[in-house]
Amino acid sequence: MVVTLAGSVGRKGKNGVEDVRAVQKLLNGFAGLLKLSKLKTDGKPSKALETAIGKFQEEVCKFRPDYRVDPKKTTLKKLNAGPGKAASEQKAAEKKHEKAKEDQHKKTMAAVKKLAEKAAKKQGVDSKSWASLYSDLEKYATEQWFAYMGKEEKNGPADKKCMVKTAEQARKDALSSLACLLEENGQSQPGSKVPLILKGSATNIKSGCFDFKVSGVSPDPKAKVFLIAGKAPLRMDITKGWTRKSMVELFKLLDQGGLWGKKVSFYAAETTDGKLDMCTMSRPVVLATPVAPFKGTVSLDGIGKDTGMTYTGNGKGRYLYTAPINGWYFLKYGPDFERDPKMRGFDCITFVGSAMKTMRGMSGRGDGLADHLGASKVGMEGVSKDKVVEFFGKDGKTGTYIAWWSTHCIAVKNGTVYEFSQSKKGFNKKSAGSYGWPSSGNHVRKL
Repeated sequence: MVVTLAGSVGRKGKNGVEDVRAVQKLLNGFAGLLKLSKLKTDGKPSKALETAIGKFQEEVCKFRPDYRVDPKKTTLKKLNAGPGKAASEQKAAEKKHEKAKEDQHKKTMAAVKKLAEKAAKKQGVDSKSWASLYSDLEKYATEQWFAYMGKEEKNGPADKKCMVKTAEQARKDALSSLACLLEENGQSQPGSKVPLILKGSATNIKSGCFDFKVSGVSPDPKAKVFLIAGKAPLRMDITKGWTRKSMVELFKLLDQGGLWGKKVSFYAAETTDGKLDMCTMSRPVVLATPVAPFKGTVSLDGIGKDTGMTYTGNGKGRYLYTAPINGWYFLKYGPDFERDPKMRGFDCITFVGSAMKTMRGMSGRGDGLADHLGASKVGMEGVSKDKVVEFFGKDGKTGTYIAWWSTHCIAVKNGTVYEFSQSKKGFNKKSAGSYGWPSSGNHVRKL
């Protein structure tokens, strides 16, 4: 049955009881599609109702939300059409969008190939070398395309203008890499040398992160071997071999190129009179790099200043590796570097532990960490909210404390709460007196 409204519903609406109830029922039919909790059909306007209307307008109506349903307008018509039609339209739109991306990607690769082939011929590169070179370049350009698209679509599907912009970025990036190699190869003779063989693997923190081995090196005592991280300018001398100490220089290159938390194509190449010889360039070894390290001061406030940290999920927190590399602190997961950008951060207890420069004692909710850190009891074991608020208004005004209850762990410093929370999607800082403590079961110990 088609719903009609006597007046508007939602933000700044008339919000008649029967109208509100009718809209609540209609929106509940879209709860699964919009991934929202169902609303109470009580006829009362609320923030939850406005939020649901806004999300419906964004995802189904495809326009900027005004958080209101007006009689005879688009939002009401779409609600009356039902979730089945909305899902069908959404699927069709997604299919059309993916086709547009695929077409734009093909155009980008065609442009890269045409311009790259022209540049290679100008440098006198033979057809065999060109075929091998373009195969690698195409992979690199494709990686860049999807990396740029991923950034652009972080908050929703990209429009045509955005796709064209992304294509231009990927094209310039790929040709820049090719241009560097061709330019530096200017004095070398195509086919005079053979490609090196590069083998590489990802390793754990204690082994340094990566391991590389190069074979097929020229017997010329003046020849040098370089490791290239994605682009020719990002290179380092590994003539004497790869050691754990080499990671410091490689990490600097990754930082310079903004290559943290990405799949990077590594190459090996020799030099001829100080210039890279393209004919010796190995096939790529694609490896995932660690997520961006923490570069600040390890403390409650210091970690909080890194806005790129996220709440990784209950029981899924990462730790800061306590031994800095190049002065930077890397996130670890078990014995390994964390390489997934979505997991760059902490859960509640690993934030507190990391800020206290430890990687131990974090099984459980807080007592294990408190014991590991040598925290002392202050008569606040399993107490009520009122006692906690009173404590931090008096005795707990100064000093650093660890606090926890059955579902959460936080730190309190000089009367201020520091935490990583799911509701805030990361770091949060608030006065202990106005913090949302549970009504009972609170534990507090002093560090």
